[in-house]
Formats: sequence, structure tokens, C-alpha cells
Amino acid sequence: MIAVPWDYDPKPSYENIITPYTDAGLRVVVAPGAGNWRVIWPDLDSAFLNIRNFVRDGHKHQAMGALNTTWNDDGESLVDMAWPALVFGAAASWQAGESSIDDFKNSYDWAFYRNDDSSFAGAIADLDRAHTLLAGVKLDNASHELFWTDPFSEAGANTAAQALPVTHDLRLSAEHAAESLMRNRSRAHLHPETLDDMLLAAWHLDTLGLKIQFTSEISRFYWDAYQNQADGTRAQHDLDEIVDINGRLETLRDAITQMRSMYAQGWARENQSYWQDNVLVRYDNLASEVEAKIVVVQAAQRQYWNSKTLPPPEPLGFFLK
Repeated sequence: MIAVPWDYDPKPSYENIITPYTDAGLRVVVAPGAGNWRVIWPDLDSAFLNIRNFVRDGHKHQAMGALNTTWNDDGESLVDMAWPALVFGAAASWQAGESSIDDFKNSYDWAFYRNDDSSFAGAIADLDRAHTLLAGVKLDNASHELFWTDPFSEAGANTAAQALPVTHDLRLSAEHAAESLMRNRSRAHLHPETLDDMLLAAWHLDTLGLKIQFTSEISRFYWDAYQNQADGTRAQHDLDEIVDINGRLETLRDAITQMRSMYAQGWARENQSYWQDNVLVRYDNLASEVEAKIVVVQAAQRQYWNSKTLPPPEPLGFFLK
């Protein structure tokens, strides 16, 4: 019998879950994780600590090897985004003692891409920053759940308000990663196909940021129109910011449908079509929620044209004053 102790949280030591098996005379394979489950991009800072320390303690107690795990619990995570964690798991397993995370990051471009600068490690750091920023406002990480939250529910509005202070930096980091990946693609002399999934993650994070920003801005524009109904010019300007040819709701809907197309391509790069529709329907539902809100605000706008009155904001799904 071979025991496989596992733990995916970053901890300073894992000896307490290894030694009960080794003390009993069992052979052991340690099982850290790549941090790719339920998130738009793997939480690599946590994964690197988990892998380094777990594998180090496995070495110390004569583990036979390491089983570096990926999980797709929600059916949505793409394994090809997890390459940095998987490669680090291999490096830590083959090296004696405790591997250096910094040395790994500094050598990753050359080792994995045969690129002689740090372009791709820099893009990875930009993507990782989303988790750090959101954790800083007590939102855990850049999760799929955060992306799918209904922006027109009270809970969704409160979450958007909580995330808003870091959303500017989140989007800048994601867009910087996307720009670097597109500009430097030719520098990847090995494994260039993995850049497509990194680019997908960058646009996904940017769309998450757009959703958060627009949830706040749309709500505040409507509240301003509602509180200033006597000022026709001001109220109409506010409504035009929400629904127009380039209104925020239309832009958000278009961004979601574009993400649907990009995700479908990412899925096809590594999977058969089975189960794909169960993920794509989430994009369809979110886009439908936004499209329905376009119809609602357009109706409110027509009411204003006819009677100079607007429906109250909260029943329409606008909670942020």
C-alpha cells in the first residue's frame, strides 16, 4: 500500500500529515496542487508555496515521489493554464532539499520557452496580481464565482463595491499581460501554444474588471438620474451613459459574448466537446441578464420621455447610490 497525503493550502510545514504514514512503515507519495480550481487563472503564489514546502517535506521523509494535482471541480478550469505550477512541481521534485521559488521564476522563460529575457514571467506575475489585489479587499481571489455573480442583485452590487478600489489596478495588470503576450509571442521558441491560454486568462480578468466597474457606474448613473428628474438634460445624459449604441450595458454584453467565443476556442484546444455547453451556458445566461437590463432601462427611458418620471432604482437592480 502507498499512502498519498494531500493538502493544497500554503503552509510552512506538512510533516504532520506525512509522518503518520511513514511512522507506520508505509511508502508515501506527497500530493500538492497547482491552484487552478475555481479560478480564472491559477493562484500561483499559493501553489508555489504549497508545492515547495510539501515536496521539501516529502524529500525529508523519503517520499517515493510527488503527485502534483490539478482539479476542474466546476468543469470550467483549463489545465493548460497550470503549466507554471506543473513545471515547478517537476523542478522541486527533481531537486534535493528546498527549491527556490525566485530562482524558478527567474529561469522560467529560458527553461520553458527558450526565451532569453523575462517577458513571459512578467506576464505571469501580472496575471497573478489579480489574486493579491482581490485578497487585499477580502474577496479571496479572482474566482469564477466572482465573474458569474449577477451584477444586478444586491449581493452582486455589494461585491462590486467591495472590489472596486482595486479594479483599476487589476485591469491594468491584465491588459499589460495581454499586450506583452501579443507583442512577444515570437520570442517563445518552445511551447508557444501555452501563450493562448495565458492570453485568454488576461482578457477574462480584464472582463471581470470591466463588469465590476460598470456595475458601479451604471447604478450610480441611474441613481443620479432618479434623484435629478427635474433636470432633463442631466437625467437624459445619465441614461445615455447606461443605454446607447456605446452604452455601458451594451459594451458589457458585447464583452461577455466575446469572452464566450474566446473560452470556446480555449476549451477546444485541450478538450473534446463533451461538457463544453455546460460552461458556455453560463456566458449565455450572464449576457442574457445584461440584455434584459438593457430592455428595462430603455423602458424607463421611454417613461421619462413621456412623463418626466423614472421608476425607483432598486426594483430595477441598481443598489449603489
